[in-house]
Amino acid sequence: MRIAPVAFIARTEAELECKVERVSAITHNHPEALASATAVALAIFRALRRTPTVEIATSLQDRFGYDLTTTTPDKIRPTYERTERTRSQASSPPEATTGSAEHPT
Repeated sequence: MRIAPVAFIARTEAELECKVERVSAITHNHPEALASATAVALAIFRALRRTPTVEIATSLQDRFGYDLTTTTPDKIRPTYERTERTRSQASSPPEATTGSAEHPT
């Protein structure tokens, strides 16, 4: 996602969310798209500050309602479906988050 650089320049989560909205609204001005961009940027922002992966995942589950229980690519691929409109808020941030959470570094 092109929203990732926002996580590097924001100093606070409030500033991050403001910047996410300004950057994303240009081409993705829809509540689902803004929620996805916010989730990705927050995850990166918190990871850069060495927030434990479990804490990042829990906060994304609580705030955005993402199901982060499907963990391995073999479990994700059979049911993954890319669509222009998503089933609930979004489907790709949860898959991306679980994949990165499992990475050893």
